[in-house]
Amino acid sequence: MRAALFYIGAFFVFDCAAVEQMDPASAQRAEINYLLNCAGCHQVNGKGAPGSVPDLSEYLGKFAQHPAARAFLAQAPGASSAPISDQELADVLNWILYTMNAAQLKPDFKPYTAAEVGEYRQTPVVDPGKTRRALLEKVIGGY
Repeated sequence: MRAALFYIGAFFVFDCAAVEQMDPASAQRAEINYLLNCAGCHQVNGKGAPGSVPDLSEYLGKFAQHPAARAFLAQAPGASSAPISDQELADVLNWILYTMNAAQLKPDFKPYTAAEVGEYRQTPVVDPGKTRRALLEKVIGGY
């Protein structure tokens, strides 16, 4: 009950129209999974904590369109070890992208699939900070 009340309050934080790319039931479950598994560090609005927890609305739309950075989003420790299924993680990643990064997505953006996420999760990132910095330089610097 408490999570549902929290969910209702958080639902209006994001542009709901952007989630039209997902079916409503998947988007709702993804938002709940985000709140339960991601918001503790990244905050309800995805802004994170400057200097320690990345802002999910800053550049993930660009990351999701670069192969190595796209993999990183599912391999990062919080994502790869989240106690949710590959399909649920794919839905959370897609929900984050459609709600917090829609303006960065190209028209031909391909949403994450459960099979893709399952493959990425088999190779977790050992040093996420170093990997993220290298990908930022490569993807954002030349995007």
